[in-house]
Amino acid sequence: MVIIYNTDLVTGDDIPTSWADVTNPKWKGKIAMASPVKSGSSYTITATLLTAFGKDTEAGYDFIKKFVANLDGKILGSSSGVPKGVVDKEYSIGLTLEKNAVKYKNAGGQIEMTYPSEGTSAVPDAAALIKGAVNEENAKLFLDYIVSKEVQTTLATDFKIRAVRGDIAAPEGLLPLSDIKLVDYDFGWASDNKKEIVRRWKNIVSGKE
Repeated sequence: MVIIYNTDLVTGDDIPTSWADVTNPKWKGKIAMASPVKSGSSYTITATLLTAFGKDTEAGYDFIKKFVANLDGKILGSSSGVPKGVVDKEYSIGLTLEKNAVKYKNAGGQIEMTYPSEGTSAVPDAAALIKGAVNEENAKLFLDYIVSKEVQTTLATDFKIRAVRGDIAAPEGLLPLSDIKLVDYDFGWASDNKKEIVRRWKNIVSGKE
């Protein structure tokens, strides 16, 4: 999860390098963020913010309140609108997936990204075998195939998506994962508390909190 910015609109010392930077009043109404109620990646970003600032105390939600106030009522319906909105100069900065930012950057968009200094999360896409699947053996073969070195190398080289394998280098132009500060993202906690986190987000957005 990264902070993106339009390189025509944001330069020099204005470039955000931390999650805290997105609460700066100068960005009020200029931040692209999708609703975690509708977007899975935005939910992950919200859980990352809570983790970075204190998921076991109210400190995390205090940060969410400051962040939501700075959105100034502008919350997108889908995560795909975040990089598009930044590239189109509807917004100066945004919070999104690394691979979404890379897609627009490689297409020539005036966009760059930073990895927040407090730490970010690296959450892999998942695939699963459905219990009782009719073609279980073929499904297992397919799962083995998509995590094979061949396929994961193709993802990294042709699509600039990080591989889930440790024996494949980061795509060209991206920092190695070992050079990026990560929060201790708890998948179990994020899953178990999703309803409560979404409820609190809705309350904060609606002004109930």
